[in-house]
Amino acid sequence: STVYPNPAVDQITVDFTLTENKNVVVQLFNSLGQKMEINQTAEGIQGANTIQLDVATLPEGIYFAQILLDGNIAATKRFVVAK
Repeated sequence: STVYPNPAVDQITVDFTLTENKNVVVQLFNSLGQKMEINQTAEGIQGANTIQLDVATLPEGIYFAQILLDGNIAATKRFVVAK
């Protein structure tokens, strides 16, 4: 899985590949571990998947995008928001 652009200004794109269909949730956390209000839920399909999240309202800083598949943490990716 990848998160780009990094640093981000307005939005991030999360790319990942699944071996089978799964329920996907992407949650954002700040560097203190606080969950942000921004999240995205999708039905992931087998193969390549892309989810975009609007981060324009987040202040500058370091964040983490956590990818959950069927409720289980699959990956956590670090990214920076720079204005």
